Amino acid sequence: MLDRKTPPAPTSSEKTTWIEAQEHALANGSKLFSINAGEQEVIRFEIIFPYTTSDIKSYRVASSSHSLTDSGTTTLDSKSIAEAFDRLGSYYQADSGYDHRTYTIFSLRSSFEKTLKILRELLENANFPEHEVEIWKKRNKEQLRISREKVSWLTRTTFVNELFGKAHPYGFVPLEEDYESIQADELRTFHRDFLQKQEPLFVISGKLGKREIDLVNREFGNNPTTSGFKDFKPTAPSEALNNKIRVEKKDASQCSIRIGRQMFAKNHPDYIPFQITNTVLGGYFGSRLMSNIREDKGYTYGIGSVMVPFSSSGMFFISTEVGKDVCDAAVGEIYNELSRLSNDPPNQEELQVVKNYLLGEFQRSLDGPFALADRFKSLHLHGLEYDYLNKYLDILNSFSSKQLVEMASKYFNSNEFVEVIAG
Repeated sequence: MLDRKTPPAPTSSEKTTWIEAQEHALANGSKLFSINAGEQEVIRFEIIFPYTTSDIKSYRVASSSHSLTDSGTTTLDSKSIAEAFDRLGSYYQADSGYDHRTYTIFSLRSSFEKTLKILRELLENANFPEHEVEIWKKRNKEQLRISREKVSWLTRTTFVNELFGKAHPYGFVPLEEDYESIQADELRTFHRDFLQKQEPLFVISGKLGKREIDLVNREFGNNPTTSGFKDFKPTAPSEALNNKIRVEKKDASQCSIRIGRQMFAKNHPDYIPFQITNTVLGGYFGSRLMSNIREDKGYTYGIGSVMVPFSSSGMFFISTEVGKDVCDAAVGEIYNELSRLSNDPPNQEELQVVKNYLLGEFQRSLDGPFALADRFKSLHLHGLEYDYLNKYLDILNSFSSKQLVEMASKYFNSNEFVEVIAG
């Protein structure tokens, strides 16, 4: 019989392999990267544009136009666009990150050609109808009103405001006046003069053949291009000015806590060692923060720490929500765990559990064509090559408690943290 009481012993892979993206040159010189993998007849196609300015007004207009690209074209209204994707069994989404904006379609292989044509229609002929822009503005202002009632929103927005500055793209949080100032004519001008004149990065993944590559070349290979994909890196953000901030919300039953600091981009030499250190602290369910503040103290349902890399910077933060009666105690325990990493580093057993977890997450990140494409983008958009993955495995396998103490001593100085509590 199967023994369900004794867990299997953890194992480590002797060798990890992955499918690498293949580079193609479109007729106009633009780059298309393809990942042919998987057994399902599905395709994901992405068009990635970099943000090209750190001017907040332009940044705001760029992200707004991106969100409204499917609001209507010169030949299709928003309803017709949605119905066209539905009939084909396809899905469209627009994502705005801190450094890039991405247009994505998911499609059955059999309907990829028609889906691609609709996407091209959106990009080339978006006309941002006045009534659609007004609906979008009203919806976002209402969502903002709702979000402001949440202590988690108050800590998140106050944290990035303070960490990077309200005038920096990484610290920008749109308010009512930002939405209200957006005009349809402004969006049309931006879309025409900037978005369509940039050379994007194309990424396609799924069960592919020459036909799919040729279709992309046919639809997008004749567009005029610039000299290449320009991944703009915003100027380095200013240092945080205020270390401890309290946001009063008298009717809140909980406090939201966010503690962190500016960090570095993914190509920094300390990124991988710090990533491992962060996992021990709060990067997985068995972390020290979870074991102490959730399991032992019972202050919260969940707590975690994350590292977010940008093209020219990054941030590390710990976040949780706790009852207002234990807020101060929870903050104290967070700082205790930060200092304990240096004074009481993990033994071999604790560190091996984290290594096994990270190895499993690494292998999971290579499972399937879309995951492989995400892994490729996480490298390429940070100026890294595939040998970075081997470097990651080498550092992970050899990482020691001594190295963890060095990371904790170097980056977990409480005087350099920004602490935001709302409630």
